[in-house]
Amino acid sequence: NYIFGGNQAKNKIEMTAPVTQAAASQKIDMTAPVTQAPGATGNQWTIAFVMPDEWTMETLPTPNDPSVVLREVPGRLVATVRFNGRARPDAQAAKTEDLEAWIAANGYEATGPAEVAFYNAPYVPGPLRRNEIMIPVRAVD
Repeated sequence: NYIFGGNQAKNKIEMTAPVTQAAASQKIDMTAPVTQAPGATGNQWTIAFVMPDEWTMETLPTPNDPSVVLREVPGRLVATVRFNGRARPDAQAAKTEDLEAWIAANGYEATGPAEVAFYNAPYVPGPLRRNEIMIPVRAVD
């Protein structure tokens, strides 16, 4: 709703690509031990829209919805694998496994969870859709 005018200035923001999706986080009291596993918690997801270049943090309108958060994401190194078709969970899992294997075999280490990037509107036929799995990485010394 934010990009379609659901903001205080009622500005429409041109649709951008990619749109990314990652499992939503939840605040939990600190415990030990700490372990990490991939996957979503329930049906909650964080959806991110990349804003067009002409907008800055200073010029983006304030969201009407308090659950919409504007934040600048610093540059980072990511490994990606592109795939076409509908980004169904089984396709995402298979491509994530492929990318994790590539990362391990090429001297990198994952520094965060996988994200899915979608590049097409929902009405684009499945076989014509472009998607990516992105995993932030760092070079292993």
